[in-house]
Amino acid sequence: MYEIEIHQHNCGKAGSHPARFGSVLRHIQENLGDDLDLSSLAKVAGLSPCYFARVFKEVTGLAPHQYLLEERIRRAEQLLSNSSARISTIAYELGFSSQAHFTVVFRQLTGTTPGAYRVACVSRLNSAAPAPNYATTPMAQVWE
Repeated sequence: MYEIEIHQHNCGKAGSHPARFGSVLRHIQENLGDDLDLSSLAKVAGLSPCYFARVFKEVTGLAPHQYLLEERIRRAEQLLSNSSARISTIAYELGFSSQAHFTVVFRQLTGTTPGAYRVACVSRLNSAAPAPNYATTPMAQVWE
């Protein structure tokens, strides 16, 4: 299951392409580390790039690239809290060109660095407190 936020006034647009957007969201989740440009995502949806970008933003509230970045950071949060992989390895596995770029995006979306996030997770695990949740966008509707 893949979740996206739906803006109430745009449900008509979303309703006309649910299967297409479900396949796009699955494609994004399954290929987070790949170069997922607008053209490739539009091709998965079977739409022109311009139309896809417009409808995607109307449906999710985010441009496709911003949505992709947020999903990469969500996955990074999971990896940082559940693995001992190096931060640079996580950055490259998630499609970032460098650890520096990953750190900039991570900080922009979560308010902290990947290293500080990992330290907070480890200290919370040691104290049995729940892991921090720095999710950037609440997701309300499920697309299957």
